[in-house]
Amino acid sequence: SSGSSSREEENGGDVEVDASSRRRICDAIDEPSAVGGWNVRVHGDFWIVAAAASGEEEGEDEDDNNCDDDDEGTYCVLASNPRCVYRVVGMTASLSRMAARTYGPGGAYRHRITMIPWYGRLVYDGLVVPIGPDGELSLRPQGASPSKLARLREAISTAAEEGRIISRLAQLEVPGGSLDGAGPVDRSPLGRDGETGDNDDDDDRQQPPPTDEEARYVARIGAVARMPRGMAGPNQAGARWTFRRVGYTEEENPDHRIVATTCTPDDPHAVLGGIECKTLEPTSCDILKAVAQFSEGGGYRPVCINVDERKCFRRVRFLLRDVVDAMYYLPPSKEEEAAVFLCQASGQDPMNLKSAW
Repeated sequence: SSGSSSREEENGGDVEVDASSRRRICDAIDEPSAVGGWNVRVHGDFWIVAAAASGEEEGEDEDDNNCDDDDEGTYCVLASNPRCVYRVVGMTASLSRMAARTYGPGGAYRHRITMIPWYGRLVYDGLVVPIGPDGELSLRPQGASPSKLARLREAISTAAEEGRIISRLAQLEVPGGSLDGAGPVDRSPLGRDGETGDNDDDDDRQQPPPTDEEARYVARIGAVARMPRGMAGPNQAGARWTFRRVGYTEEENPDHRIVATTCTPDDPHAVLGGIECKTLEPTSCDILKAVAQFSEGGGYRPVCINVDERKCFRRVRFLLRDVVDAMYYLPPSKEEEAAVFLCQASGQDPMNLKSAW
C-alpha cells in the first residue's frame, strides 16, 4: 500500500495499523533481542513477591524494594535456589500487582513462569501457572510463610546489594552473542527423584534443637567475618564453597572422603581442603567442623555452602540459617561419573581431588 496506513481484519472487525507500527512489528519478528530471540528463555518455578498494600512496609510505598513498578518489573525468586533473583516486566499487567489483587498484598506465591526477552528486558509470556506445596499444578498457589517471606525478601536485598539481579538476557544484545535456545529444563534440581526440597519451613519445624557440639561449631563460624564482596570475585563465586563426596558407594569412596572447593580467578575448582568422615553420608558436624576450620584459616566465612547429601544439607541449613546460606548440591549424573572415571583412568585429576589430602 502506498498510503501511510493499512486496515487489518481482527475478530470480524477492522483495525487500522499505521505504517510505523507495522514496521516496528516486522522489525521485532527478526530482532534477536525481541521475538527473534524467543527460543532463548527462562522457565521454572518462582516465588512472585506480591506488591504490598500502601503503607504496609513501615512507611515504604508500594513500589519499593519488595514489590515492583511499571518501569522496573516484579521480583521473582527461583524456588529451587533463592540466590537466583529475576526481575520481570509485564506486557500489560504487573505480576506483583496481579498476585496482590488475586491472593492478597504483601505475600509471596509460587508459580511456574516462562520469561522471554523483549528489547533489553525480561517479560513473562502471558501464562502464569499456580504451583502447590507438592510442586504440582494447583488451583491456588503455595503461599510463603512469614519466615519464608522474610528469607525471600532478604534474598532480594542481598542480590540487589551484590548486583546480580537478572533483568535481561545480555547475550542477545551484543555482537556474536549466543543465540542458542535452552534445552529441556529440569524443574527439580534438588533431586532426580522429583523432590524439590523447597518446603524448608516444614523441614525446620521438624529439626531438633542444636546439640552442644553443633552449637559450638556454629558459634565459631559466626565469629568469623563474612567474606566481603570485593574479595569474592565475579558473581560472588569465591564466597560459595562446595562440599562434594569423591564417591557415592563404599567401593568408590572407602575412606568416606569429601573435597571442599571454591572458585578463584585462576582456578574454577580451587581446593580448600579435604575431610574424612566416619560414614559414607556426612553428618552435620562433619560439614560444620570443616566450615569452621576453613573460615578461621582463611579469615572469612563463606556466603553460601553447597552440600551433596540431602539429609545433611537440611540439618546444616537449619543450623546455619542466620549465619551462612546452605544449598543442596545435586550428586553427579551417570554421564558425569563416567566422564570423571575416564579422566582419572587417563591419569587426569579434573577436580584436583588428590591435592586435598
